[in-house]
Amino acid sequence: MVTRAVSAPSCEAAESLAKPKSRRSALRYLMGGSLAAVWMSFVYPLIRYLIPPAEANTTTNEALAGAMGN
Repeated sequence: MVTRAVSAPSCEAAESLAKPKSRRSALRYLMGGSLAAVWMSFVYPLIRYLIPPAEANTTTNEALAGAMGN
C-alpha cells in the first residue's frame, strides 16, 4: 500500500499579496492611465459638441440710444 504525506495547503494568494509590485506592472498602470487620459481628451470635446449645454434664460435690457441717419 502506497501512502503519501499530506502537505499543508499553500497560501499562494497571501504570498502574492505580500510580493512587491514589479516595475513592469507599474509601467502598465501608468501607460493605461495615460492612454485613458488621451482618449478622454478626444472624446470629451466631441461629446460637448454633439450635446451642447442648455442655454441659460438670460434677459437683456435693450434701449434705443439714437437713430442712424437724418
